[in-house]
Amino acid sequence: MKKLVVLLAVFAVVGIAMYAIAAPDQVVFEAKNGNVTFEHAKHAGADCITCHHEGSNDASCRSCHDGTAASSTKAPRGEFHTFCIDCHKGAGMKGTCNECHKR
Repeated sequence: MKKLVVLLAVFAVVGIAMYAIAAPDQVVFEAKNGNVTFEHAKHAGADCITCHHEGSNDASCRSCHDGTAASSTKAPRGEFHTFCIDCHKGAGMKGTCNECHKR
């Protein structure tokens, strides 16, 4: 009986912790052609690993995709365009740059 109570308590604590670290509804990416507001809440139905590769969701994109020459990853613009545009086109969505880039 004690083991069951401890197990239930652990699940309760983990569940509360996961709820407490929920992602923001919106994320704003600064861009020279106008900032892009990513509606995170609207994309919650997608598989998280699509954007949060390697299961990491505790760091910002720019922590790896910083655009420096020493970086082994693409610059932020290239990565965001690859993820965002390719996914939207794959879903049959159309749009112009100004629909995402707001000045």
